[in-house]
Amino acid sequence: GIFAFDNTVLMQPLVKFGEPSILLPLLSGLFGASMLVISLMTKSELPPQQKNCMFVLPKKRIIRGMVTGTAAGSFVAWLPGVSSAVGTLLARLIVREEKDSMSSKEFMVSISSANTANAIFSLVALFIIGKARSGAMVAIDQLVKVSEWDYSVIILLLIVIIFVSAISYFTTIYLGDRISGFLSRINYSKLCAAVLAGLSIMVFMFTGWFGFIIFMISTPVGMIASYAKIRKINAMGVIMLPVILYFL
Repeated sequence: GIFAFDNTVLMQPLVKFGEPSILLPLLSGLFGASMLVISLMTKSELPPQQKNCMFVLPKKRIIRGMVTGTAAGSFVAWLPGVSSAVGTLLARLIVREEKDSMSSKEFMVSISSANTANAIFSLVALFIIGKARSGAMVAIDQLVKVSEWDYSVIILLLIVIIFVSAISYFTTIYLGDRISGFLSRINYSKLCAAVLAGLSIMVFMFTGWFGFIIFMISTPVGMIASYAKIRKINAMGVIMLPVILYFL
């Protein structure tokens, strides 16, 4: 991560579309291409899809997942280089949870709550301290300069978040029930190969040879987590450590 960030000037994209970002090859290799390569090597297949599958989870665990996720998301929204996924993982480590078939469902509740809380509090952090803590907040700051904000802008953006969240909730349920039949007909290996090829081309086009080399290096590093049976969230150190060293 430090090597990549220190040599961003070496990126010479073939296609000029805004400023090239070293995060594209880094994160694409660590979290995207690494899993695609493993899927191709192990000849993974999509599991049987079920329509109208109910999300069953005890009310106590739903509330616990919501509370831990919301707390984690609101906390990391103020910290640079820390994602809501990292915050959720830390929160889950603190909470004594049961290791059973419901754990993954409770984690889904936590990460969803963390993402929602992170979006809201990142906006609040941008308004209060004038610092963008996520890419989305950087984009918002570029569209509407934070120095020109007042409380009416914050209220408007919060209303938009609530409105979009409600729409996305019902849209996800609607599409999820209907896309399962389509997914079962897809050749998963060919899909992985096509996505991997497209990802490689995109990295090369938008970051040049240097970005492509970083992409090729980060891909096997991302695969190590799967083979070593460790959480891939540790790979976020590629951002966290350089950011911490930068602000020291």
